Amino acid sequence: MTRLFLYLIGRSARNAAVRQLKRLRNPRYALAAIVGAVYFFFVFGGFRIGEAPPPEVGRGMADTARGVAPLLVGLLAAWWWLWGGYKTGLALLPAERDLLVPAPITRRQLLQYKIMQTQPQIVISALFTSFFTRGLPLTWPLRFLSGWVLFATLHQHQIAASLVHAAAEEQGRQGVRRHIIPLAFFVAAFTALAASVIRAVMDIRDTGQVTERLRVLMDEPAVLFALAPFRAVLAPTLASNAVEWMQPFAIAVLVLVGHYLWLQRTDAAFEEAAAELGAKHADRLSALRKGGVSGMRFTKIDRAKKLATPWFRMDPAGFPAFAVFWKNVVYGQRAVHPLRLVMVVFVLVAGVGAIMTFSGDEDGPALVMGSVCVGLAAVYTIAGPLAMRHDLRTDLRNMDLLRTYPITGRDLVAAEIAGTVFLVTLPQLLLGAVGIVLLGISDALLGWQAGLIVVATVIVLPVVNTVMVTVQNAIALLFPAWTPSRDAQPGGMESMGQGVITIIGTLIVFAVSLIPPLLVGSAVAGPLYLKFGAWSAVPGSLVVVAALAGQTWLFIMWLGRLYDTTDPVEAGLLT
Repeated sequence: MTRLFLYLIGRSARNAAVRQLKRLRNPRYALAAIVGAVYFFFVFGGFRIGEAPPPEVGRGMADTARGVAPLLVGLLAAWWWLWGGYKTGLALLPAERDLLVPAPITRRQLLQYKIMQTQPQIVISALFTSFFTRGLPLTWPLRFLSGWVLFATLHQHQIAASLVHAAAEEQGRQGVRRHIIPLAFFVAAFTALAASVIRAVMDIRDTGQVTERLRVLMDEPAVLFALAPFRAVLAPTLASNAVEWMQPFAIAVLVLVGHYLWLQRTDAAFEEAAAELGAKHADRLSALRKGGVSGMRFTKIDRAKKLATPWFRMDPAGFPAFAVFWKNVVYGQRAVHPLRLVMVVFVLVAGVGAIMTFSGDEDGPALVMGSVCVGLAAVYTIAGPLAMRHDLRTDLRNMDLLRTYPITGRDLVAAEIAGTVFLVTLPQLLLGAVGIVLLGISDALLGWQAGLIVVATVIVLPVVNTVMVTVQNAIALLFPAWTPSRDAQPGGMESMGQGVITIIGTLIVFAVSLIPPLLVGSAVAGPLYLKFGAWSAVPGSLVVVAALAGQTWLFIMWLGRLYDTTDPVEAGLLT
């Protein structure tokens, strides 16, 4: 059966490659392919393939990664356990469902197929990581193998954690009982890690103590217990030589095998739960026939889920583009559950309040937590436009329907981009506001400094987000055949390498787009500097932001005209 799966996956990859090669007949795609090849050459260090970094640099990188990487990966895994987020990791596409479900294969074999299907993406992520960690002392082939084991393990852990989370959420007590062992391990590890982190934050009095306290934190027994699996899968990559690499790599492979067996067991439990739910459904039908609706007992899973109320209403008459904006905002609101972000902020604020109460010190905890909030807002500035895809990246596949709307291409493109910008900016402002308040409490910022940062953030963030989102939508509209189809499942850890490459490309385009506005702003601020000194940066910055906004609007207008002239059939959007 493995041979047949390999044939199916290989044949699908070959057909996809042939279709993309045929696209190169179009000059637009051919030019993009050349630019992409040059980009990959530089991204993977083509202009730096000379001498390797000094050995002391590699040792420093390895020491830093040993201290920080397990904690970061552990926090990421905790997010998977708390919020799920990858329940569709084993879902079948319509073609796979029609072909494989009726086939004479077991559920275990179907699971093997889905895991094999993600291997090309995992290999790309491992290659990406191995090239960007070339400063480590380990040789490239061993770094690649270590990266493959790392991403394969985290991918399966992500799926298993999300499936356990889904079982506990959808099946209630029954789902908890079925997965009591992994849930008990998670609760114990998370409690130990959270308690240690809170104690560490309580001990911080100034920023100079952060590094030392983090080093002490990572050596505590509770933290060692909580992060043991993640240390095991990270250890091979951080080995100094091939001899030291062999034993950690063998342990990491055992962890990978354990996750594979765990995932199979979790999947089997879901099949049993589905059968039990079917039996309960038959019982309810029998009760309905005997005693009517009053004879049925509805559980939580039987009740229809109440949809979240839209943040603002849409009038039956008005500007047509607002309907597209409203649709995307509501879709994002109901898909990503923004209340979770509010809960995260609430937990951060409550944690800081508790730490202040018990420690008697206001500066250290508030400084750390405020920095965390501001850092999360900055990270979301980069990751948000890629994660929020409720715009042309999703709607282009419905171009035949969009063309029936009484709306111009310019207004449609602007509304699509505005919806995603709104969804990205809102949590950024929330996190930034909490962070600035906490930094003000810690005396890291003066009152006028905090006010100036708030004003600058409110002005700059929407413009920056608009540029980032416009870049992503421009790629979708310029190269629709290279845009993932609406049936594609959301990527997880296996596609991290591709995501990082996309982020780097977006940042490069953003940096290039800043050149004209910076020139205009410099032309304005230069003469004013002789009279006003450093304060000339204020009007200069405002001119830069205004020029960037105007430049982006002109680009959106051009994308609107491009949308009006795009043929859905020739673009490969209709099949």
